[in-house]
Amino acid sequence: MNDASIGAKASEAAGAIGAKASEAAGAVSARAAGAADAVTSKASGSAGSVQATTDERPELLVGGAFAGGLLLALLLKRLGS
Repeated sequence: MNDASIGAKASEAAGAIGAKASEAAGAVSARAAGAADAVTSKASGSAGSVQATTDERPELLVGGAFAGGLLLALLLKRLGS
C-alpha cells in the first residue's frame, strides 16, 4: 500500500463515520421533537384544567397569593437576621 491509497481509505472511512453520525443526530433530533410535542400537549391540557378550576373557585388564587406572601416574608426575615 502506498500513502495515496492509505489516505483515500482514511478519507472514505471518515466520510462513512460522518454520515453515520449525521444519521444518528437526525434520529435523536426527531425523537426530541416528538417528546417536546408530547410535553406541550400535556402542558396545554393541564393549563386548561387549572383555568377551569380557578374559574370555579377563585378563592384558591387568593389562598395561593397569601401562602406565597407568607413564605416570602419568612424567607426575607431569615435572610435579614
